Amino acid sequence: MEIGGLVAEGNSLIGWDAGPQTPTEILNRLELLQQVTDNIPPYVWRDYAGIDPRRR
Repeated sequence: MEIGGLVAEGNSLIGWDAGPQTPTEILNRLELLQQVTDNIPPYVWRDYAGIDPRRR
């Protein structure tokens, strides 16, 4: 049984999966993390992480 997941803490979002990963699987995981990040409202970033990643 393989276990993976996502965790958000502060201004960090981490995704992982058990076992070795192919480059395609890594790119898919990064795309998923980007989609999650893009759907977090700006006020959540400001209120809980102290940043707004849309402002660089």
